[in-house]
Amino acid sequence: MRRFGVIGACMLLGACSTIIEGRHQQIVVNTNPSGADCGLYRQGIKISTVQNTPGNALIEKTKHDIWVVCVKQGYQQATYFNHSGAAGATFGNIILGGGIGWAIDSASGADNKYDSPLNISLVPAQSGVTEGPATLPNTYVGTASQPAAAAAASAQKESAIPNSSAPVAVAARPAPSDVSAPVEATPVASTPSASQSALDGQWLVELTLNTSRCPDAFSASAIFSGRKAEGSWGSLRMTSDGDVSGWVRVSSTIGGSTPTAQPAMLSGQMAQGVVKGTVSGGCLGTFRMTRS
Repeated sequence: MRRFGVIGACMLLGACSTIIEGRHQQIVVNTNPSGADCGLYRQGIKISTVQNTPGNALIEKTKHDIWVVCVKQGYQQATYFNHSGAAGATFGNIILGGGIGWAIDSASGADNKYDSPLNISLVPAQSGVTEGPATLPNTYVGTASQPAAAAAASAQKESAIPNSSAPVAVAARPAPSDVSAPVEATPVASTPSASQSALDGQWLVELTLNTSRCPDAFSASAIFSGRKAEGSWGSLRMTSDGDVSGWVRVSSTIGGSTPTAQPAMLSGQMAQGVVKGTVSGGCLGTFRMTRS
């Protein structure tokens, strides 16, 4: 009976996300190693802090993305881009409440949701590499390519929401000046972005490393779902433009004579269906990703 009451309220008020999921969200932050301080930044302003990870932060949901910055003495600074996506109740709201309900949730921020939990790896400071700051910055604005990808994802989310009251525009076929002449088709501008399903699937990740005490090569099979791939080998994210970032776990003797797992940070871009980029952190080199 309670379940039907909630659904009935959604239908009457047209704001399912606000009722079911609320306007706030707990974001769990885990780091490897633990004991780091992490700040959550939105539009350059620090909105919450998680001290001595693991921990969680209660944040207000909005349409704006969040950058997570983690610091720990003896380690390089690590960042994580947390995109503001659509909450699950938003789609039920479209069915039950229609466009009015979505407008209510959109204004309140209840139709948005962030990734949680977050698993962030910090790279130990190595000889010859500047150690990261031990304290969190007061402000932080990301400079990577993710904001452009977030804008594309936001546009994709808004285009998926139907508006029954809006007229449907139909492109008119140009009338030829001469009935015997063929009609020239209007070219459609192509976009470099790919759909989520087109990028999902199995990819082969191959590293070529040139750092002493690191293996010469490393390979792993990554299965992407929702443009994310995670496993015992590491964690990777792919934007709608084909940009790839994340880390993989390689065995090295950087910390001593005994081989230990070290995170190798990856950053690359897709060109002609192949992702190529650089490897940073304790092990340096290049990597490529191909469909397998």
